Amino acid sequence: MFILKNYICTNYELCKYGYAEYLYHSQGLCNGCGQELQYLNTTLRWRRVFIVILILALTVYVGWEVYFRINPPLLINISFENNKTDIKEDNGTAEVWLKRINNFDQRVIVNYKTVEGTATSGQDFESVSGQLIFNPNEENKSIIIPIMEDENYQEKQESFYIKLLNVENNPKHRIIIENRKLVLISNVKFEDQKSEVEEDNNTVEIWLNRIDNFDQKLIINYQTEEASATTGKDFEFESGHLIFNPGEKRKSIIVPIIEDDDYKEKQESFFLILLNVENSPKHRILIVNKKLNVSTVMAADALINNISILAIDMAHYTVKISVANKLLNSNVLFDAKRRLVVQRLNENKDNLNSARERFIIMIRDMVLIDQMTILKRMDIKIENLRKNGFKQQSLATEVVKKHFELYLKEKIMNMDNIEYELWDVMPKIEEESDKLLTYHSSFRLIRLFQI
Repeated sequence: MFILKNYICTNYELCKYGYAEYLYHSQGLCNGCGQELQYLNTTLRWRRVFIVILILALTVYVGWEVYFRINPPLLINISFENNKTDIKEDNGTAEVWLKRINNFDQRVIVNYKTVEGTATSGQDFESVSGQLIFNPNEENKSIIIPIMEDENYQEKQESFYIKLLNVENNPKHRIIIENRKLVLISNVKFEDQKSEVEEDNNTVEIWLNRIDNFDQKLIINYQTEEASATTGKDFEFESGHLIFNPGEKRKSIIVPIIEDDDYKEKQESFFLILLNVENSPKHRILIVNKKLNVSTVMAADALINNISILAIDMAHYTVKISVANKLLNSNVLFDAKRRLVVQRLNENKDNLNSARERFIIMIRDMVLIDQMTILKRMDIKIENLRKNGFKQQSLATEVVKKHFELYLKEKIMNMDNIEYELWDVMPKIEEESDKLLTYHSSFRLIRLFQI
C-alpha cells in the first residue's frame, strides 16, 4: 500500500510509483497510475499501532513473570524463624514459619519441598512442594505440612526436613515428630507359655487373653524372633499389631511355618514377642519335625535317585532307537554302515527292555515305602535337579512321579506312554538328528548319537 499524507492508492497492488502530486491529489487521482485515491483515517492507524505495542509489552511481562516463577533468583533475605519444629504425631499438621530480613517493598517467590529423614513420606508425613509468595510489606509466611498418625508404638520420635530450593545455601528446617506417649499394657498375656507345632502343619496359632478393662480398645504390637529356628527357612518373619476391640477377651496371632527337607532335625524353636506389653513377654514356638523314620527317608532318597537316573537313560535309549530307525529308512547308508546301525539299534532295544523291567520293579518297591514320604522326597529331588541345571533329568523325574501317582490310583503302568513322554523330554536331540539327516551327514549322526 502506498500512502500519501492521509490518502492511499486504491490500485496499490499494480501502482509502480506509490506517490501522488498535490495537483493530482487535489483531484483525487494517483500520479503513478491515475486511479482514485482513498482517504485514510490517521487516528485509526495510530490506534492500531498502539494496540500492537501494548500486546508486545504484555507478552514480555507475562513471559518474564513465568520465567521467574519457574526459575526464581537466588534469595539472601529469607530464612526460617527457628532451626527446628517439634510436633506431636496426633496434631495432624506441622506449621513452619519463614521470615524476610529486608527489601520488604519487593515481591519474593520461595520454592520449597519436604525431604525424608528417619520419618517416611506417605507413612509419617505427606510430602509437599511448591512456592511461597511474599507480597510487598509481608514479613512472615508459613508452610503447612500434614502429619500422619501411625500405630507403631515403639517409635519414640522421627524427623524430616523442609528445604528452601532457591535461597542461598538451600537451608533446611527439621521437623521432629514426637510419638504419642508410649503406654505399656499390663492386662494382656499369652494363654500358654509355649506352643508346639509339627513342621508340616504350615501355620501355628498363638492365643492371647485380656485380663480386665474389657470396655477399652487395645492395640498390641508383636514380632517374631529367631532362636534355633531360622527366619525364611523354618518360619516366616511376622510383625504387626493385634487389636482388641471393646468386649473382646481373646485373640490369636498366626505365624506361617516352613517345611524344609532336613529330616535329621528333631526340633527347633523361635519366639513371638509382645512389644508394648509390660516386660515384653515372649512365647516360645517349638517346631517338631514330623515323625520320620530316618532309614525310611534314606531308602526313599536312594530309590528316587536310582529311578531318576534310569528314567534319563530310558529317554536316551528311546531317542537313539528313533534316530536309528530314521537312518535305516533313509537311503544315505552304505551296507557296512547299515549293518552297524542295525547292531546298535538292537543293543539299544535290549537296553530299553532291561530298563523297563528295572523301572517296573523300582515303582513297586516305591509303593512299599511310605507314599507321602516318596512324593515329598521326589519333589525335593526335582527341585534340586532344576536348581543345579539338570533340566532334562528333572523333566524325566517329573514323568516318573506322574506315573507313580497314576499307579497308586489305578494299579496300572503303561510303559508305552512312559517311554513316549521320556522321549518327549529331549526334543532338541530329535531336531538335531533331523537336521543332520537332511544334509546326509550319516557319519556325524552315528558318532553324535553313538548309534
